[in-house]
Amino acid sequence: MDFIKLTLGDVNGIKEMSEMATAILREHYDPIIGKEQNDYMLDMFQSVEAVTEQLSHGYKKRWRKCRLSRVLSERGSTLSQQVISV
Repeated sequence: MDFIKLTLGDVNGIKEMSEMATAILREHYDPIIGKEQNDYMLDMFQSVEAVTEQLSHGYKKRWRKCRLSRVLSERGSTLSQQVISV
């Protein structure tokens, strides 16, 4: 399985990963913790600005594009990608 390593200069990759993370986490966590709390968490940890800041401090992020599990497709999700952070 190939992972894409995000780098500080990969502005498009950071934006794409942030958008995917936001879509996935909204679908999963909004019903559990509420939109307001999830907005805060997404802004703090998955926004373009937050990811850029993390990378500038030496954090490493990798992600891969793939089909999500059968569960999401059965729920009618239009998401087709998954985010993995390390």
